[in-house]
Amino acid sequence: MSKDPRSVLFVILFISLIFWSHSNPFLLADENSDLNQILENCAQYCEQLSHSALYFVCTEKVEETIRKPQESAAHTFHSSGGTTYTVYGGVQTERHTYVYDYQLIRKQGVIKESRILLKEDGKKKHEENAPLKTKRFYYKHVIFGPTGLLSRKAQLKHDFKIIKHLKLTFKATRPPPPQAQLSIAAEEQSEYM
Repeated sequence: MSKDPRSVLFVILFISLIFWSHSNPFLLADENSDLNQILENCAQYCEQLSHSALYFVCTEKVEETIRKPQESAAHTFHSSGGTTYTVYGGVQTERHTYVYDYQLIRKQGVIKESRILLKEDGKKKHEENAPLKTKRFYYKHVIFGPTGLLSRKAQLKHDFKIIKHLKLTFKATRPPPPQAQLSIAAEEQSEYM
């Protein structure tokens, strides 16, 4: 089996180029510059977020899926060594959907978060000061999430790397009608009067 010398040369050059590109600081400089700029912009955003006064209101929809072993389909086995094993034959799935009127207000450094439960599993409710009803996951002050990963202090605890460059396009959405914007502004003013 004879190999074409040109194909062998091509493979050697290709492999050399790959190793050279990963070790060449001139090629990595652009990527490091991009990453440093991204991290700096994120840190500035987190800084602004951590010092800003906020009045954040939204409708929060939480969907939770819990998969639990189905105990009715359990089989118990005893080994000769005295160990007991239980094998579950099925999975029971529990799904819940909660819709809240969510508010997060930060004024003079004090953060107040509140929820009004509007719907639970499709049934209308109106529960003032409702707790987050999820069973497996709990979160608080979710709007400040970026600061836990991307603030200057948090960046020191992580290693960041650009894996891939992508070009994203966004489709503009239609803003709410002017009367809706006016009613939101009126609600905001009435809260502070």
